[in-house]
Amino acid sequence: MATPYRYHPLDEARQQIRLMTLFPGSFDDSIFLSIRKRPLAKTQIPSFEALSYVWGNASDRQDVFVQERTKLAATGTYPSSRRTTLSITSNLSQALRYIRYKEQPRVLWVDAVCVDQQNLDERGKQVMRMPDIYRSAKGVIAWLGPESSTSALAMKIIAHIGSTVTVDFKKLTINLPSDSYHSFKHFHESLQLDKEAYRAIRDLLDRSWFERLWILQELYLGRNRMHMLCGFERTSWEHFCYSLEYLQRFNASDPDKIGHGLQRVWLTMMYRERGFPNTLTGLLLRTRYLRCSDPRDKVYALLSLVSDQSSEIQPDYSKSTSETFRSIIEDSLNKGKTLRLLANCVLPGRTLSMPSWVPDWSVQSQFQETIDRFCARFDTEAHGAVIKGDILVTKGVHVTTVHVVTNNFPLDIPRAPNELLELCRKLVSEFDGSVPEMTTQSRIESLCRTLCCNTFEEAWYPPAPQWPSFPKLIEAVMNDFEWLLVNSEEAFRVCSLYAKYANQMMTGRTLAMMSNRLLGLVPEGTRPGDIICVLFGCYVPLVLRPGGGSTFKIVGGCYVDGVMRGEPFLGELPNNWSLVARWLPDDPTRPEFPGFLNGNTGRVQKEDPRLTDPLPSGWRIKSHYDEALQDWYVNDLTGEDAGFLDPRLRPTALIEQGRADIREFRLI
Repeated sequence: MATPYRYHPLDEARQQIRLMTLFPGSFDDSIFLSIRKRPLAKTQIPSFEALSYVWGNASDRQDVFVQERTKLAATGTYPSSRRTTLSITSNLSQALRYIRYKEQPRVLWVDAVCVDQQNLDERGKQVMRMPDIYRSAKGVIAWLGPESSTSALAMKIIAHIGSTVTVDFKKLTINLPSDSYHSFKHFHESLQLDKEAYRAIRDLLDRSWFERLWILQELYLGRNRMHMLCGFERTSWEHFCYSLEYLQRFNASDPDKIGHGLQRVWLTMMYRERGFPNTLTGLLLRTRYLRCSDPRDKVYALLSLVSDQSSEIQPDYSKSTSETFRSIIEDSLNKGKTLRLLANCVLPGRTLSMPSWVPDWSVQSQFQETIDRFCARFDTEAHGAVIKGDILVTKGVHVTTVHVVTNNFPLDIPRAPNELLELCRKLVSEFDGSVPEMTTQSRIESLCRTLCCNTFEEAWYPPAPQWPSFPKLIEAVMNDFEWLLVNSEEAFRVCSLYAKYANQMMTGRTLAMMSNRLLGLVPEGTRPGDIICVLFGCYVPLVLRPGGGSTFKIVGGCYVDGVMRGEPFLGELPNNWSLVARWLPDDPTRPEFPGFLNGNTGRVQKEDPRLTDPLPSGWRIKSHYDEALQDWYVNDLTGEDAGFLDPRLRPTALIEQGRADIREFRLI
């Protein structure tokens, strides 16, 4: 009878890894393999492939047979061997049956087999070695799962498109085949993609593999040698990317046709193909929807992708999940001078015992979109420290207090202009009491901005046409019936686009009115008496709940109309000025940079028109790679490098200028 396989300690001095040999066999045969240590030195690494797959249900397991051979030192031979068993998930067992050869062995690196998952010290060290492992592999197999009724069709379509068109990801251009008359229309018609084809592609992109957090690292490290395998159909990662870029481009005006899976996968692909620089904070925000078996890997799976090397976090599985998540906030505060991640703290639904200022990354986000993605950001340097173990002391401005939270929040924003106007009047009436026959337009405008967190094309520079136009929306909902008859097509288009993004932003949130009559979109669970504050280093306002004494708990990030452009620190922008997010149309994967648009001249500038005071002594603006978009501040006297953070926006500077009522907040 076979005995359970026992892992042998890795030779730390030689930096060894384990590789497995998958013995040949038919699809229905039992699985036999051998596991050996191999030195990681590049000159001694045998040819092997790495497997990227979904672990699946940890309790659904099958046994595979492991041949352990004993080598005689005197003769260098293997006169005997013994058979042991190793328990692996059914998903992995299924994958190995599909990928093994019938007549020859296949050497693989598979994390669940080649890393002792029970040895926490080894596990952490092997995570740090994974970049070398994937770079050394001759190929990476992305196992999407077994065949289904639609998978073969989807894979064939993707392989055909990818092998026919080519994409320049630096210039974002697509080259069509010469016989397509250089027309997307002619080429797309030749593909003959019907409803069945689109459904097949949607089903494929909704597979669990595309929700794995670890695929980011595997894509970054092995993309040029990666093949996508689903059932017995396969295509290269390059052709897969070409096909997705084509489908995204052709169906951009109708994203529901291809499904949300394409949007998610396409964004992941674009960040890899464009080689965009990554920070740990940015990666955490962009990957909040991805999953992993161990919640600590929400952090550890991203470390090899961090390009700025500002983080000092290392994989350490001896730490609890709570300790790991807490270290992110402390690291971003001390090294990155940011508290941006506080906007991802949500008080309801937390599963871990942690302070409210630590985001619970183990819980799937209840929000479809984060608020700060759609707000032209106002950058300030974070100030704070952790005291008495669990108290985060930081600084900011108390803006207002929650006065009323609506009990009749709509589940769905209507797409018809007249129905949208009726909803706006109803909501305004709930907050403001009796409403005259013609509700004031300014109140309707504020409500429309709030419901979608100002997701309008005018919030970007140049204007982003994929978002609805704010003037056109207001024109559609405020005009009379005769106007709608003439302009019904455009009015319904704008309102439908608005409803789409408003419904995304409202998921997990509700409408509230503040004590100063400002409207806000706040997390569900917000109560009257909660306060709204803006903290240094956090892009968006936070809802805080008094916790006794001078302490507060974070309820979550929010949008409050009228305080999203730095007003709590610097006051109102001058007339006809607005804060916009500048982006590069020829490089949509680049982050937006804040800019200030002069409505009179139509020009945008880096400098905030409210900052009229000169830089403090010793500070200057230095030349850098993105100086056309944002200033970089250094101090010649102290040698301090503040990056993009203006020293005039520090608490001490604002207090000296008498611009804001800065106070201390103790978060528990």
